[in-house]
Amino acid sequence: PVSLMLAETLDINGNRKFWGNIADKREDLAIEKQRKINETLVLKSMQPLVMITREGIVRMVSDSLCDLFGYTKDEVMGSNVKMLMPPSVRDKHDEYLANYK
Repeated sequence: PVSLMLAETLDINGNRKFWGNIADKREDLAIEKQRKINETLVLKSMQPLVMITREGIVRMVSDSLCDLFGYTKDEVMGSNVKMLMPPSVRDKHDEYLANYK
């Protein structure tokens, strides 16, 4: 599959000019397919799983994790992962992440 974009513009003399762009979408489709597979694996995992950003923000969470902690996905998504940790490590978690950047 390809993406085709065409546009018409006028130059400074009022002459019509056409320009376009053709892009191969196979790589984009392959990346999106893999993303959907990963998402399905995380969401439906029997193990409690969470995907976070480098900053510790939750981007994806398994149903089993929500069941374990008693949160809804809406409560967890977009929050800092330290909300799931015991107080003894919660306050130091941002520091832990900073060490891995």
